[in-house]
This record gives sequence, C-alpha cells and structure tokens, in this order.
Amino acid sequence: MLEEIYSHEVVHREVLRQLIGTAVNNNQSMILPALNFNYGSLNFGNRAQVLETARTLEDTGVAAYTGAGRYIENVNNLILAGKIVSVEGRHASVIRSMINPNDAYFTAPDVVEPATGKNEIMLPSQVIDMLDEANFITTQFSATHLP
Repeated sequence: MLEEIYSHEVVHREVLRQLIGTAVNNNQSMILPALNFNYGSLNFGNRAQVLETARTLEDTGVAAYTGAGRYIENVNNLILAGKIVSVEGRHASVIRSMINPNDAYFTAPDVVEPATGKNEIMLPSQVIDMLDEANFITTQFSATHLP
C-alpha cells in the first residue's frame, strides 16, 4: 500500500513541477530546488512510527492543497489540483485506517471540523513554518514568492 502511495506522490510532484515551471516562465528563482529531508529518529522498521509520519505528511498535504487553492488562477490548474487533493485525501484516509482499523479516525476532529464537515486548511506560509519548525527539510530555499 505504501509503495502505491509513494508512486502517486512521485507523479504529483512531477506534474506540479511542470505546472509551476510553466506558470512562472521557468524562472528558476521562483521554483523550489530538489529537496533533501531529515527523517530524524524515524525508524523505518517500526510500523507505528512510519504510519504516524505518513499520517502527518498526508494530512499536511491535504490541508496545504486546500489552503493553496485560492491562489490558483488558471481554472485548468485548479481542476488538476482538485483531482490531486482528492487522491491525497484518500491517502490520508487509508493511512489513518491503517493506524486505527475499524474506527472513525479517518474523520477525526484534528482534520475534519465536526460542525461543518470541512477539512483543515493551511496557507502556504503556515506549511513552510511547520516544516521549518520540524527541521524536516534540510535544503535551503526561499519562500519569498509564496502568498
């Protein structure tokens, strides 16, 4: 299952890299470099640790797409982002179901507001701040072009 999710993520990354490059006329100063990650003390042999890390990343991805949608002006790109975020939501749901089978954890209040049924939203700057605080990305980059 995780290998299949990984394959989807690679496709999403490459599609977005191409779309963003086109949107900024391939201005390299506005495109993130290839990123390197710090997995800290994550033990890839520990199922619970791996699933918790995957949950955090998938939940963040869904919230990030949801928050960034307002900045996508090209309707075709917005449709594509909507398709990607729906797959990300499925990833998040299956990861949460792997953590807590036979439970409603996939719609827990930390990601879905109980009163509205809406997903958490993170603006690009919030995502960058969260990743920076976690020291998850080791590649130096500028986020000055983000809203």
